Amino acid sequence: MFRVATHDDPAVLPRTHHDPAIVVAVTGAIRSQLGHAAPRRSLDHSRWRAESGTSFRVTMTLLSPYRVLDLTDDRGHLAGFILARLGAEVIAIEPPGGSPVRRLGPFDASGASLTHASYARGKRSVELDIATEDGADALRQLAAGADVLIESALPGHMASLGLGPDALAEINPALVVTSISSFGQTGPKAHWAATDL
Repeated sequence: MFRVATHDDPAVLPRTHHDPAIVVAVTGAIRSQLGHAAPRRSLDHSRWRAESGTSFRVTMTLLSPYRVLDLTDDRGHLAGFILARLGAEVIAIEPPGGSPVRRLGPFDASGASLTHASYARGKRSVELDIATEDGADALRQLAAGADVLIESALPGHMASLGLGPDALAEINPALVVTSISSFGQTGPKAHWAATDL
């Protein structure tokens, strides 16, 4: 069960809202897929339950049937975080030595990355060297049972490892493969590895 709030309804979510729960704004297309009527300006707020003052917590199970493989670095770690917060089972595939996000500050007193701790919430993690045949085979096995794969490598990198969308479609034709890049997958700046997203 999930609850829906519009981002522009100050009675439900005032501008000073600081609840860490994510509010789901459901579009007409998603609502129609879920069997709901088209979105209306006013929602039936009787479905909401106040947990503290004027803040409301959204029960996030919208994506609970889905398994996501997250092969992103700092260019895409937010995508997996959002999907996990919406209820998807997100498995972070980290390179040997751990995700590069583990080395982004700020750091706590023990030296652990607070950035990584924040964006890794709700995810499971496995370390794989997908550049090796064993690591690539392990990823293929995971992809066979996944619904979505998100990656943020430079364009062409996954295909060079035999793990591009076409190769993965042979293993799992229903797998949705999404590539996150700063400047697109084609064009003169496609291979720029900027992180200013």
